[in-house]
Amino acid sequence: MASSSPRSHFSSSVERTSQWVFSQEIPSDILVQVTDAKFPLHKFMLVAKSGHIRRRIMESERADLSHIDLSDVPGGSETFEKAVEFCYGINFEISVHNIAALRCAAEYLEMTDKCCTGNLVGRTEEFLNQVALKTLTGAVIVLNSCESLLPVAEEIGFVQRCVDAVALKVAFRRRSWGLLRRAMQRWRGRWIRLRRRSQRMRILTAVSKFAAIAGALPKAARRFDDDLYRAVDLYLKLSGSSTCTLQPCGIAS
Repeated sequence: MASSSPRSHFSSSVERTSQWVFSQEIPSDILVQVTDAKFPLHKFMLVAKSGHIRRRIMESERADLSHIDLSDVPGGSETFEKAVEFCYGINFEISVHNIAALRCAAEYLEMTDKCCTGNLVGRTEEFLNQVALKTLTGAVIVLNSCESLLPVAEEIGFVQRCVDAVALKVAFRRRSWGLLRRAMQRWRGRWIRLRRRSQRMRILTAVSKFAAIAGALPKAARRFDDDLYRAVDLYLKLSGSSTCTLQPCGIAS
């Protein structure tokens, strides 16, 4: 099972099944290949969690399908191995450094609640909302890690989500609205080092949009947190973003 903070518990029935598989030394019945890595696995453990693998097996013309190539899975063999560990109920750590790959891989493998409750998509979403995107540093690390996950990260809206998260954190880095422009200039040069110029430009655009919306609030009202939340809410609606809900994201000081 994935270990993150805060931690949610995996199904005990899956844990028992996993333990039974290992204790009985049941032979594998499918070989999954991810580039040069090969994983001898069990179909019934995979199809319970992955809609993609389930569909591939069901649509196969061979009733005894014993090999699947998943070399296109985001994050490669290292991330797929963690997805497999999740399927088998094995502990592994979720961090800001691997969350982007796990989220994209979970999307690719269709590990959603349609297959089972508490699946990998939901678990990664929980970590993103409660940990990874809560701080400026975390959001930047996640955004930078998206570079190797294109185009999937872009197609599912994950890159824009990280851009918006960073933009909001930058905007709130200075509580005084009059200093926001100077804060943006400082951030551009010293706060963050983003690898891609396109990422920097997207964040600057997002921060500028947020600043314009926030600037429309009456000056007398800007000192109240409720109005800051209103500004964030308005920004998200106008930008068409689904970065987060106000409650999970909060404000990074």
